[in-house]
Amino acid sequence: MSGKRTPFLVVTLAAAGLLAMLAGGADDQPGAVKQLANKLMQTTKVIGINNITTPNQFVEDNDPDTLQIVYITDPKLGVNHVSDDGEVVWFFGDVDVDDQQPYIFQAFEIKAKKRLGIK
Repeated sequence: MSGKRTPFLVVTLAAAGLLAMLAGGADDQPGAVKQLANKLMQTTKVIGINNITTPNQFVEDNDPDTLQIVYITDPKLGVNHVSDDGEVVWFFGDVDVDDQQPYIFQAFEIKAKKRLGIK
């Protein structure tokens, strides 16, 4: 796969790679956050949304058991980021899979901290 924009399968594989990274130990993460993030990576439904041309077209599903990954075509419309609640990851323009992984990991970390009541 050589494309910059990532279909659902590649996102799933990227999440699996992050899961392996977590299992291998990110020593800077507290144990409870690491364990819960690991579990969430296994149980959360990852939804890739590709047909969005502007951010205001996106409607969040408000489901804590999903991670929505939104791909916006025009890189001038924003910067890559994770929503404050960890429920949505935004990518603007062509983003390599390797560059997506830290954002996806951050989303699972935020989701885990939120569920554990950690800021």
